[in-house]
Amino acid sequence: MEIWNLIINISRNFYQNELEFQKRTHKKFTDKYGGKVFYIISVKEGKKKIIHNPEVIDELKEEIKRLQQN
Repeated sequence: MEIWNLIINISRNFYQNELEFQKRTHKKFTDKYGGKVFYIISVKEGKKKIIHNPEVIDELKEEIKRLQQN
């Protein structure tokens, strides 16, 4: 039981550190370039990779248009 608590705490700490790191780097990117950061998540189906979150593509296109207008 004690080892599982240790593993859970390590996992939580790793996740929290990663989340904070990404927030900082995304803010730096936005401050520098003025654009948003997007995640495109792909998953493998058979031999092909497919975009798991295709809704982000339209958001990305809109962001590109917005940046081009500035």
